[in-house]
Formats: sequence, C-alpha cells, structure tokens
Amino acid sequence: MKKSIRRVSFALIVLLSATAMSLPFAIADQTDAKAAIASAKKTLLTCFSAVKEAENAGGNVTSLVATLNVASAYLSEAELAYSRNDSSRAYSLAVQSQTQLSGFLLQADAVRDTAIAQRNQSFLFALPHLFGALLVIGVGAAVWIYFNTKNNPSEEKTDGLRKV
Repeated sequence: MKKSIRRVSFALIVLLSATAMSLPFAIADQTDAKAAIASAKKTLLTCFSAVKEAENAGGNVTSLVATLNVASAYLSEAELAYSRNDSSRAYSLAVQSQTQLSGFLLQADAVRDTAIAQRNQSFLFALPHLFGALLVIGVGAAVWIYFNTKNNPSEEKTDGLRKV
C-alpha cells in the first residue's frame, strides 16, 4: 500500500510540475496572440487607408478590397479564437492576416499612381480639343459678324451708327 501511495504521490508531483512548467508558455502564448492581433489590426487599418486614397484618386480597387476582406476574415477568426482562449490558433490566424497583407501598400500605391497618371493624361488629351473648339467658335463668330455687316446694305449708317 505504501508503494502505491508513493507512486500516486510521484505521479501527482510530476503532473503538477508539468502544469507549472507549461503555465509560463501559456501566458507567453496569450501575450504573443494579443500582440499579433493588435499588430494585424493596425496593419489592416493602414491598408484600408491606402485603399481609400487609391479609390479617391479614381483607381480600380476591386482586387485590393478582396484582399482586405480575406485579411479581415482571418483577423476576425483570430479574435474569436482569442476570446475562446485558443491562443495558438489566434496567433496563427493573426499572422495569416498580416501575411495576406504583405506587399499590399505597394499595390495600393501603384493603383493610386496609375489612376493619377490616367487622369492627368486624359486632361492633357482634352486640352487641345478644348482650344480647337474655342477657336472654331471664335472664327465662326468673326465670319458671321463680317458677313452680317457686309451683306446688309439696306441699313443706313449715320455717323458710324446703324439706324434700326
């Protein structure tokens, strides 16, 4: 009987030691998960602002929004896992969210710059047409005035003024 108490005591000591040793890892895992989620949120907000700038510039942001949706879904799942005390899954999902957004700012900047370049190019393309239209209107008005004054001999002119 004494041997069986010793064995149970030994097993209990080993179990408690293992639990005590794993406690710092669990706390560190929670801290890591919380930090990863916070970092993913910050990255997601930065990327959202970049998409907003690209859209305001007139860029096609459809693919950027799709990428943001995937990253935000990962982040949402990470927050859910963290709330359920599944720190390792929360950490993994938060890292996946950030991985999804790697290189995203460069893509958003490229879309914005392309939209600005296209807008500038279309303005430069329209400018000569605008000047041409104004020139045609001006020449047309001048020709009309010239022929209108030349072809109306019925009007009497007195001291340079027309009589109506």
